[in-house]
Amino acid sequence: MEKTRFLTEEEKQRGVKGLVQFQSFNGMGYSFLGDTTVYLLAIMYGASNVQLGYISSAAFLSGIFLPLVPRLFAGKNIVAVLSTAWILRGLVCIGYTGLYFLEGRAAVYLILAIYTAFSIIRTAGVVMFRPMMRMISTNANQGQVVGKSDFAFQSSAIFSRGASFLITSFQRFSGLNGLMGLQLFGVLANTLAGLSVRKIPCRETVEYRKGAGVLSQLRAAGKNKNLLRVLILQWLSISILVLSNMSIPFVRSRLSFTTSEVFLFSMGITLATILAAMFVRTFADKIGSKPLIIMTSLFTLIFTAVWALLPETLGKLFYFIPGILLMFMVSISRMLIGKLMIQVMPDNDRIGFNSMVDFITALISLALGIAGGRLIDYGPNGGTLLLNGYTWTFALGALLSFLVFFLTLHLEESDTMGDKDAAALLLSIDGLRAFMHISKLQRISDPIRKQTVLLSIGSNRNDVATSEIRRMLLSPFSSEKAELIRALFYNPRPSLLPLLLDEAADYDSYTQNEAIFALGAYRGAESEKLLLNLLESSSARIRASAAKALGRIGHTASLDRISGMFLDEQDVRNCMNFTIALSNMDPRGGYLLDLFSSRMEKGGRRFRQSLFALNTELLNYTPDLAHLFQLGNVRKGAGLRDFLDETRDHPNFMSRHPELVGWFRTEQYGKIVDFCSKIVADFPTGSSVSAEAEAEAERKSNIKKSITLYCERFNTNTKADYDFILALLYYTYQVVKPE
Repeated sequence: MEKTRFLTEEEKQRGVKGLVQFQSFNGMGYSFLGDTTVYLLAIMYGASNVQLGYISSAAFLSGIFLPLVPRLFAGKNIVAVLSTAWILRGLVCIGYTGLYFLEGRAAVYLILAIYTAFSIIRTAGVVMFRPMMRMISTNANQGQVVGKSDFAFQSSAIFSRGASFLITSFQRFSGLNGLMGLQLFGVLANTLAGLSVRKIPCRETVEYRKGAGVLSQLRAAGKNKNLLRVLILQWLSISILVLSNMSIPFVRSRLSFTTSEVFLFSMGITLATILAAMFVRTFADKIGSKPLIIMTSLFTLIFTAVWALLPETLGKLFYFIPGILLMFMVSISRMLIGKLMIQVMPDNDRIGFNSMVDFITALISLALGIAGGRLIDYGPNGGTLLLNGYTWTFALGALLSFLVFFLTLHLEESDTMGDKDAAALLLSIDGLRAFMHISKLQRISDPIRKQTVLLSIGSNRNDVATSEIRRMLLSPFSSEKAELIRALFYNPRPSLLPLLLDEAADYDSYTQNEAIFALGAYRGAESEKLLLNLLESSSARIRASAAKALGRIGHTASLDRISGMFLDEQDVRNCMNFTIALSNMDPRGGYLLDLFSSRMEKGGRRFRQSLFALNTELLNYTPDLAHLFQLGNVRKGAGLRDFLDETRDHPNFMSRHPELVGWFRTEQYGKIVDFCSKIVADFPTGSSVSAEAEAEAERKSNIKKSITLYCERFNTNTKADYDFILALLYYTYQVVKPE
């Protein structure tokens, strides 16, 4: 079958792997060849502030030539164009070796010329980058792909900048020799990047439509207000980046950082960018770009203002932390806006569209680069108690950050988390924990670990966890759905009651029973009405679950009806649910008359053990009968002596202790029945002073009647076993035990 220009899922996965490999080499290449090394070379030869500002903008300035790209490369594969451009941009840097033969102004002009050529060729490749990213990603994972790409780039960049720091720490390599060596390492890494990008599958070519120039593309974009907002955000983010990059010449020329200290500072910036990539990869797809850009633009404004106000008289350390935090926020914002750009990019003529974007970026960056340099010339002299020589430049960055914040407030983005929910997530430990657990849940395959994470989500009260549970409730099938619905009983969320009611009322829902169970934590007319309707169900399991939930919400009007259902039931699970219902509806324990009924005699071993143990738990009796049964199931008679030892606080149990042990060992169950019959017959059932004590006395009276009725019908033909007789003795002791 003939393939379209769009990639298959397998090709996209290979494309992401190829992109990560490309960015790993690219990070090394650019950190050796890019602006930090060029700044140091330019400052070494006495470049002016305006020339330094030009270097800051040159990476984007070359976009002026991009309108020619669609015409020049029409019909060419976009990955092939990117690969060729990348290899050429590295080779042109060999021209820096001419600095060995030049000095002063001539050397500065050579640096500017080569860096401009490097940037022009680079930009011809970069314009292919966003279409390539769009090609190998989807709206659902673009944040993750952007984050992976930047993480790979910055991880390798921090390695190369660490190497730069170590190399230039030696006096011999702190000058031109060391910087030129870094350039040659960069050429090699950059060439490997250009070759590795060819592994990315691609069937898209550069499109050229006559008449689709910069102005026509801009006019078309202007008709879509949201697209225009994203474009302006893109241009503002680049402008902020251009001004923020002036931090490198600032620390070198105004704060007298050594060459190695400059690389150490750039390592900190790179680390901040790595963390930003991890942040975007983790949060962008789930939260959306808009809430995060609002947050980061505010922090960018704050940290840029701090840089504008810090005096030059402070120690070098005072500039590291604000500088790193600033670049962290700038990088997050840049990646998020880049994600938006990928989303709003038109399906057709992507290269022409991106050429228009980068052409205007070039004009803006040129203006900002020159303005940034001029503001340094006219800025404070740096000797004041506050402010520094770059104050006006950084203040302009703060102003642009405010514009980003204001514009983002009016941005429209589909599938984005609300600002309130985003704040609840990012500004709360519980919110972050819920988000991380939700993210982890999607990756875990081990059922035990998954169960642990589900319990954490279910117990988390943050709105993020509530939103995730709501999403699960709306799913027709999810392996986690039933567990999260059960969690709504233990941690009620009133906002999810309408969804629970729908789930509980739907007989076609495979989690109907779990939803009915959860309704036991939601008192109110809506829950009660639905549960009463479910008592009419043809399914005994649904009736029993509804009865249990009714008992838990305080309903008592259906006590007689549910008691009748209980006596007619033989299924152990349903009997247990009815027992729980009746224990909540009837505090006097009328249902306990059935404790030793003929139905219990006829039931199987697990049936009797389960109901006897459940009633023990509901009545808060000790010791734990379930534990006694457990020990007996391992080895018959195990735990019996310990239980009998605990009963010796009652005179009759004390006096007959050895005999009781012997009767159980020899299975003389008739004698144990006679013992129980005589003891309960002597137990008084008088009135009590409080309602609670009176209810307890009534419960014991009903247990006594059930024991007495069983003892009366017991004879040599009665089929008794160890478990039944142990339960009989256990409940006899509970009736007569001293208070």
